[in-house]
Amino acid sequence: MPQPIQLSVQAPAIQWYPGHIAKAEKALGEALAKVDLVMEVRDARIPLATGHPRLRRWIGSRPHLLVLNRVDMIPRAAREAWSAWFRSQGQVVWWCDAKAGTGVKQLQQAAIRAGEALNARRLGRGMRPRPVRALMLGFPNVGKSALINRLVRQKVVDSARRAGVTRSLRWVR
Repeated sequence: MPQPIQLSVQAPAIQWYPGHIAKAEKALGEALAKVDLVMEVRDARIPLATGHPRLRRWIGSRPHLLVLNRVDMIPRAAREAWSAWFRSQGQVVWWCDAKAGTGVKQLQQAAIRAGEALNARRLGRGMRPRPVRALMLGFPNVGKSALINRLVRQKVVDSARRAGVTRSLRWVR
């Protein structure tokens, strides 16, 4: 039977957390401080794999819309099964196909309702209403840019069928 390897008590802790991830998390925290609503976009074909496990911790109590894009690429039975699963987790799912525009109107109305709730709270504090500030986030190549273009009804962000076309944060009216 092989002997277990003894590690030195004097050995330094292994630093596995890459610097670029820490930098991205810091930037996300700064961006989240400026927004009222988080729209998380995932790929409908692989909804769990395109979600980040720490997202809930990062967004805190902000309103969160979970968008499953590319609904045209999955069968209806899979859509119904995923809808039931997310409902059991206490999460409402917004299905859409940003390329064709399917479901975008419903998502837009949900964002407007979130803005109305925000402005009702602002009025209660004696503040003037303002447009809702939303952050669109998600893994590369899930359709964030295409969805932004559909929501604002014009091409304001470059969009292509490959990852990494939009690399920086932008404010879009």
